[in-house]
Amino acid sequence: MAYLNNIYGNAAFVGAYSAMFDGRSPLSATATDYLPQKTAALAIAVAVDALILFDALVSTGAGITQLAITTNTIAANEQFRAGLLQSITYAVFSGRSPASTLAASAVTAAAIFAIWTEGLLGLVTP
Repeated sequence: MAYLNNIYGNAAFVGAYSAMFDGRSPLSATATDYLPQKTAALAIAVAVDALILFDALVSTGAGITQLAITTNTIAANEQFRAGLLQSITYAVFSGRSPASTLAASAVTAAAIFAIWTEGLLGLVTP
């Protein structure tokens, strides 16, 4: 699995993965019991990330790690642009099962991208 934008792929993964546990009470202490959730979250993260072209505000190149935080503007862009994507992905997948997440990944990824793109217009950076 490779992301085009590591920071955004990770944000979408964290949002989708954690959302599948929202309102649930997991009881298993065996990590592999959560493989279906991880698999579904990775699928949606890759699908969302594939829609985001290279973003010079947060990365040095496609698939490359994020920019070094040398200014307030870089820090704000990395925090809030990725945070917005993580929050949207979480909200969309909150309480969903891994099966429903996988079934809807392509259509839902496009919707998440559209919501995120519009939301970016509301961000203000220093």
